[in-house]
Amino acid sequence: EAVQLYTRLVATYPASFQKDLQRARNNLEYLKRQQDLASGAKREVAPDDRSYLNPSDPDTPLRRSVVRLLATFADGIGKGTGFVLRRQGDRAWIATARHVVISLNTNAPSTELKAQLYSGTLPDNIVPAQLSVVLPTAAQSDASSGDDLIVLEIRGLPADIAALPLGSDPPPGTLKVVGHPLDKPPWSVISLPLLKGNREEFFLDGSLEPGASGSPVLDSSNQVVGLVYETDEIGRKRRLPVVSAYGSSVLKTALQSLTPAGQ
Repeated sequence: EAVQLYTRLVATYPASFQKDLQRARNNLEYLKRQQDLASGAKREVAPDDRSYLNPSDPDTPLRRSVVRLLATFADGIGKGTGFVLRRQGDRAWIATARHVVISLNTNAPSTELKAQLYSGTLPDNIVPAQLSVVLPTAAQSDASSGDDLIVLEIRGLPADIAALPLGSDPPPGTLKVVGHPLDKPPWSVISLPLLKGNREEFFLDGSLEPGASGSPVLDSSNQVVGLVYETDEIGRKRRLPVVSAYGSSVLKTALQSLTPAGQ
């Protein structure tokens, strides 16, 4: 009922009610999943079950390294994207946009955080696997740095899921984004042209729906050159949508902060 009401409101007042519609859809999808699992109508695939993956698809390993994040807040479920930035044995670290897991309204971290894994094309009675992610600490919740970037720890990733390699400056031309915008299927690979930028921040020509925050931006060699954190508009006379992304130097700084001195 909430989804139906907000859909009608968004048709007239899109700027005022889009986030409410997104939250209602997230809540409904989450509740349906829980209900189906509890009733036995659906079951969850094992994290290391690769039988549904397409081995001939060159993007399969890439999608395996990209997760769908589901963050539980007091007012509902938030969704976003993350990717494996580093792994060491059973421990791994996921980079994402800070606002995916920390409330913009209260600056409070989510009370539960799950990472949904790519498991290929699944039958109707099976849902993707989920793993728990370590919740953000108070220090990680501090947004005083101004960066909308966070790195989170996860345990139990299957052995085939690798950290994505970091590249350097975003090359001119078309780059690809792997994520979960609401208007596309999860783990979509989206091509967007580079507008301008450098190793710290750059901009892509186009727009991405909510759910894509935290998505990796990759070059033709599948090296990460950035992380999506916002879709905005530029220009005065003609408003043009652009996707903002942190560059690889920001990600490398975050990666270095995970490595103890002397290692």
